[in-house]
Amino acid sequence: MDTLKITNTGFTLVEIIIVLVILGVLVTIALPGLFAQIERNRAQEAINTMNFIKSSIETCGLQNNYQFSQCNNWTSLNMLDPSYNTPPGSNMGSNFIYTLGGGNAYGLGTYSIKATRTGILANFVVVNRNSDGSVTCTGNGAYVGFC
Repeated sequence: MDTLKITNTGFTLVEIIIVLVILGVLVTIALPGLFAQIERNRAQEAINTMNFIKSSIETCGLQNNYQFSQCNNWTSLNMLDPSYNTPPGSNMGSNFIYTLGGGNAYGLGTYSIKATRTGILANFVVVNRNSDGSVTCTGNGAYVGFC
């Protein structure tokens, strides 16, 4: 009479736990870098949007003898506020609130554009673009010096 030899195959519980621990360590190492890169990309989005706004402000300024106080709202720039408007077909909202500054308080021929991060990172990331072409990025918490 033949006897069936039963062999246990597969993974033990200890082996599965070890694999899960290793995966947990790898995820813990990788995720902060991923989130930081996402924020750098969003900051670049803000800089690109501000470059477009800069062109509109400078066009408006040329039409008003460099009196940028005339160019401190979206209507005078002939554009919609990018803080609340997204491209057609896009299901994403804006990641920043954009504000304009300019005119006598800033001096003749000067202006500023400010992008403040929205959502759960509100006020943690701020990008400024000035009429002299300088761009500054500031961050709080984990986002200090992120861009």
